[in-house]
Amino acid sequence: MLKKTSIQYQLLIILCLLTSIAACTGGKEATKKTKSTSKTNSKLTTNQQLYPILARSKSGFIDPLGQWVLDLPYSKFGIFKGGLASIVENEKTGFINFKGEVVIEPQYKEARDFSSGMAAIQNEKNLWGFIDTLGNEIIEPTYMEVNDFSEGIAAVKLPSSSQWGFIDKTGSMIIFPQFDLPYAPTFSNGLAKILVEGKYGFIDEKGEFRIPAQFAAALDFSEGLAVVKEGSKIGFINTDGLKVIPPQYSSARSFSEGMATIYQDGKAGYINAKGKVIVEPQFDDALDFKEGLAPILQDGKAGYVNTKGLIVIQPKFETVDYFSEGLAAVRDNNRYGFINTKGDWVFLPRLDFATAFQNNLAKAISFDKWGFIDGTGKVILKPQFDKVGDFAEGMAAIEINHKWGYVNTKGEMLVSPQFEKAEVFSEGLAAVRIDGKWGFAASSGTVVIPPQFEKAEVFLEGKAPVLQNGKWGFIDKKGAPLGSFQWDAVANFKNDRALVKTNGKYGYINAKGETVIEPQFDTAKDFEGSLAEVSFGANKALVTKSGEIIQTEAYKLLSDGFQAIQVNGKWGFIDASGKTVIVPQYEDAGSFSDGIAMVKLEDTYGFINSSGKLVGEPKFLMAGDFSEGLAKIYFKDKWGYADTTGSMTIYPSYEWAKDFSENLGAVKRGGKFGYINRNSEWVIEAQYDDASAFENSLARVRMDKKWGVIDTSGQVIVPIEFDQVWLLENGAIQVKKNNFFGLYHSQHGKLTETEFHGIIWHSNDHIAKLIKGSDISYINEKGEYLWKGF
Repeated sequence: MLKKTSIQYQLLIILCLLTSIAACTGGKEATKKTKSTSKTNSKLTTNQQLYPILARSKSGFIDPLGQWVLDLPYSKFGIFKGGLASIVENEKTGFINFKGEVVIEPQYKEARDFSSGMAAIQNEKNLWGFIDTLGNEIIEPTYMEVNDFSEGIAAVKLPSSSQWGFIDKTGSMIIFPQFDLPYAPTFSNGLAKILVEGKYGFIDEKGEFRIPAQFAAALDFSEGLAVVKEGSKIGFINTDGLKVIPPQYSSARSFSEGMATIYQDGKAGYINAKGKVIVEPQFDDALDFKEGLAPILQDGKAGYVNTKGLIVIQPKFETVDYFSEGLAAVRDNNRYGFINTKGDWVFLPRLDFATAFQNNLAKAISFDKWGFIDGTGKVILKPQFDKVGDFAEGMAAIEINHKWGYVNTKGEMLVSPQFEKAEVFSEGLAAVRIDGKWGFAASSGTVVIPPQFEKAEVFLEGKAPVLQNGKWGFIDKKGAPLGSFQWDAVANFKNDRALVKTNGKYGYINAKGETVIEPQFDTAKDFEGSLAEVSFGANKALVTKSGEIIQTEAYKLLSDGFQAIQVNGKWGFIDASGKTVIVPQYEDAGSFSDGIAMVKLEDTYGFINSSGKLVGEPKFLMAGDFSEGLAKIYFKDKWGYADTTGSMTIYPSYEWAKDFSENLGAVKRGGKFGYINRNSEWVIEAQYDDASAFENSLARVRMDKKWGVIDTSGQVIVPIEFDQVWLLENGAIQVKKNNFFGLYHSQHGKLTETEFHGIIWHSNDHIAKLIKGSDISYINEKGEYLWKGF
């Protein structure tokens, strides 16, 4: 029988930082134990959803009813995430889909699971980058270490640096390497945990400390709260750094579903977000809540407790997983099976090993040609099409019997299935494949550029990349080539320049296909306005459209005609042509707006005009960029606003302030957010736990850990009852509750129930793609079904 201390290994280095329990023997050992797949490693494991099996006779996956849905010939394979699972063949890693088909060939030295639509991959040079689910290299392998993306940001280390920085999903370095950390930092609730001189604090997405480094240990934020350690005691802070649950416990875990595990005298119990003890410490161990139940360990056996503190499934199993879709994998008599939330066997324990996993398809568990079944055993019929692509320009590609055509937003067949493959429309044309070659078809289905290319991409700025005889080039809409086909790789045109690659180096061509900047850079990005980021090894630089190279240690590509650059640790400004207009002399610098920009001189913030002259006296402890003629400022421990003369037009009297938008500023007073106007008058009373700036007359607000949407009058547009909400374009609002998604509209109200596994809003067509299992449907902005696939 395992000792209870083996459970602690699942908590990684986190609990080693937060508790002195003897089981935590060190970071390396803890990490090693957690990653192990040994079935004797732990009483409590983590949950996902389909079930990979390593049995005596075969390997593959079963569904929650215990039926085999996929046999695999691989001895090493991962779990499905984002619809793909990793496989190892000849010591190379690739990915398969739910049918077992290899969709990304084994070619990487190492690869991680997909997260946020991207997977980290390592090449033979031990450098890391990222690919998408189609195998496209989104971020070239240039990093010594990377972390998965979280909230659109990933921590990275350059080969020449031991410090962590952060990139966005385009690969742009948004926070340059500057943090010496023994771990890869991750953003959660808009903040990332940072260690400075032995103390932990939190930075925001600009790299600025939102919560100063002051804690002996800390965990990432979860549900708006973070575990912190002061002295020998553990408590919780909110995103403003306030101690909402005073340090008093010997250890604790992060919040999940409104509950957090706390430890006292070697026993585990639970508290709620207000610090009230819901379950007195009594268990040998207790893990997070999922679907209203949490695994607990008592006297060497594992069971489940509910959020009221009642043991609903008695501790009688050797190991248990978290519940997902009403099912959990458990081990009894050294064999694995599955139980429901009542503790009844759904699939008797007769497997050698099973690990549940989350595949984002919920109850869609069978993928043969006849359809699939859900977790209740109900047979769900396939849509009328085998596959459906995304809508673009009012059309979507569909597949029937291995042939592709197009339908419109009403589901009407516009182009009968006739192509071997068909891509999305862009600028009136779509790439199609006939007899193994790619050409382009118009919306009528007529092939206007004959199939002749080995590969073809979408048209942008009137030009499309195509592959011919193993080399890339560009064609116009008549199919005429622009310059020669000579490149190993190319990107679409952006701002009248296209990125090209040959012999491992990057350069740029113009709209005529002429080389205007010779390939010479180790990495390069698209032009943003008149400048593009390039690098020579680990040294970053900017390049103008004419090819002039501007050396800089760091930069901020702004959108106001000026760009901020850093030289010898100081910030200054250049114009769009690359000419220095304000000599680098500041510790920090922001964007110009209304001819004014924020700068930092020594320890205080102030403002300068476009000539570099100070506007007012630098006297603020913190300051932001101007928005609608006002910039938030921090003065004498309070937040307020300054105008373009540097004067405090709204005197600092708030606990927190956000940028003005649509003549309203979100401010915090008495622990609650509301909105004021330019005269510092309350327009919407302070009543929310959090509130965003207004966008198109809408703002996200949070109360009691639930989010909703209001308009500028304070009227509730989306009920404040969701785990998350997103303001999309054209008035669309996406909501999330219990890991399911729904859709609202600012004018048309509720469009769908919150029941989908994914929703993609196509702003150009005012159409939403609804994903439920492997089925896809489309609705318009009024909630009317254009095509229903389930």
